Amino acid sequence: MLALSAAVLFLAAGDWTLMAPNGATVAFEELRGSEVTVVAFTSTRCPVSGMYQERLNALYREFSAKGVAFVVVNANSNEGAAEILKYSKQAALPYPVYKDFHNRLADAYEIGQTPEVVVLDKAGEVRYRGAIDDSSNPARVKVHGLRDAVVSLLAGKKPAVAQLKAFGCVLKREKKTT
Repeated sequence: MLALSAAVLFLAAGDWTLMAPNGATVAFEELRGSEVTVVAFTSTRCPVSGMYQERLNALYREFSAKGVAFVVVNANSNEGAAEILKYSKQAALPYPVYKDFHNRLADAYEIGQTPEVVVLDKAGEVRYRGAIDDSSNPARVKVHGLRDAVVSLLAGKKPAVAQLKAFGCVLKREKKTT
């Protein structure tokens, strides 16, 4: 999975714009050049994704203040814009959640479940992918994959752990027509 090159990622993702139910948009081209970009795939219905909501919010608050770009994405075909907006308001999310309607971004990054994250460096290369950390129970976390990757990249270093197996709910993909 880490074999995807930055050129392939930008080519696969560079022509899209995601829209949040609140009207906010983000184009992949806007992210090019950010020191670190976190692309987090979440769900309104997945209980594991829900368990990580506060941790993701905390990471966003900490690192967005340091210039890290966050793109939080819902790619589940069974979770519509109205549901995402309602969830975002109820959970008081500090960021918009963008909808990946045709799984283009999820496909480009080979996302299989929620929550799952991809961390890109300034050149757009995937430097980390997988779980936010290694346990849904915060008291049992031993590996802080996402946090450690971001800290390393901000310090100009490669993350010590480049991949941590994601766990959660299977991404509900849109059925492809031929």
